[in-house]
Amino acid sequence: MGRQKELTDRDKELLSLLARCRVLEIDDVARVYGVKDYHRARVRELNERGYLLRRKGYVEIAQKGLQKVVPGAKVTPVRDDKQRSKLAEFARMHFALKDNWEFVFAGEYKRQIQAVSFARFGAVIARDGVWYAVYLLPSAVRDTNVKKLRQEIGGLPRYGITRAVVFHAGEKAALQFGDNPCGLKSLLLLPYPDGLDILNQRDDIYSFIRSKYPRFSPCGRPFADLEHGGAYISILVDNDLAKQKYLRDYLERVQEMEGRTCVGVCLSNQKEQLAEAFPRLKLVVIPEKLINRRAV
Repeated sequence: MGRQKELTDRDKELLSLLARCRVLEIDDVARVYGVKDYHRARVRELNERGYLLRRKGYVEIAQKGLQKVVPGAKVTPVRDDKQRSKLAEFARMHFALKDNWEFVFAGEYKRQIQAVSFARFGAVIARDGVWYAVYLLPSAVRDTNVKKLRQEIGGLPRYGITRAVVFHAGEKAALQFGDNPCGLKSLLLLPYPDGLDILNQRDDIYSFIRSKYPRFSPCGRPFADLEHGGAYISILVDNDLAKQKYLRDYLERVQEMEGRTCVGVCLSNQKEQLAEAFPRLKLVVIPEKLINRRAV
């Protein structure tokens, strides 16, 4: 009998990632190995040796592979192609966000908090100790499913989460979701995949806007980020529905009494929708070139 081949460090890295995310598209495996087409040879060999399963352009971890990196654990089978595609998409999000956000896949987070109920969020991300549940709304979705999703988001505090990011795959899905923040402290409704760039550069965007208003100070009111004299500035680039709800309430009920100006800072592709939603708001547009586009 020949000597058994050892797993390479990259092989172990791939198995560890699959133990967390469960599914990867074969092309995304290249992000682990970093050499053109080499990943295909490794997937083929690991499949033949029983560490991986190949599924129509995807790879999943097999029980032998899971035992190698998480002894005693058992593989949770993927139900169907729809779930497989969703899991692979969240793995792609992981590659896009991991350098700027702490990224925990849904299965990991539920094990950490010992949650037993079903939940649709695919991951939880954090920065500076602030956690967001992450959802992906497909382009074609039934109104009943959107309603269930919104109900679940409203119940996130039971998981210890009071903020969420909902990515949508099209304007129709965004309109179906609506503008209610579901009772959360923050709910970012962002296009996918472009919203990943906004998340990654969110701090830089906020810092840039603050630099343009040096006389303004941070504001403690929930609808505004900066204030000076008789003016408030609300940064709306990240489309936070909770902030917009507070802003709408202020403009409709309080602004006239206080007599203070409200300025909203947005991207050019947001201006038309915001102008319609907030006719009393003065809008300032920042150039979209400030957001460096990166592939998912």
